[in-house]
Amino acid sequence: MSGMKLQKQISRKTKKKKYEKWIIAIPNEIINKLGWKERDDILPSISNNTLILNLTKKRSEIPEDKIKVAKYSEKLTDYENFMNVYNNLPLGERRQVVVFMDNQPITWEIAKEQIRFKTDLAIEILKKLRKLKII
Repeated sequence: MSGMKLQKQISRKTKKKKYEKWIIAIPNEIINKLGWKERDDILPSISNNTLILNLTKKRSEIPEDKIKVAKYSEKLTDYENFMNVYNNLPLGERRQVVVFMDNQPITWEIAKEQIRFKTDLAIEILKKLRKLKII
């Protein structure tokens, strides 16, 4: 089994800040053994100073209407609108509160996780974001 390298990439630069991301190139042999596919959702965690990567949702389990790129003539879904806004946020902004639900702060990151797992709270978050014209 071949080794892996940790790589640093600059995702974008502003006048005041450089935004970096870290990438681990996983060999095909490992990906094939795990049965992972491109765009599968992976949730990282750390235990005893060890990085653990868990498959949370296979791409094949995500409805196609949530994956496809909308045509210009199509109206975007709340999910697509949310992801368009979320993906264009600076990384640091994603940790900021976007709405309050039942007097509890909801950050962009929490909202994304709720929406990704299609929870009841996700429906309420999307309704509120639509009402506030954030999405």
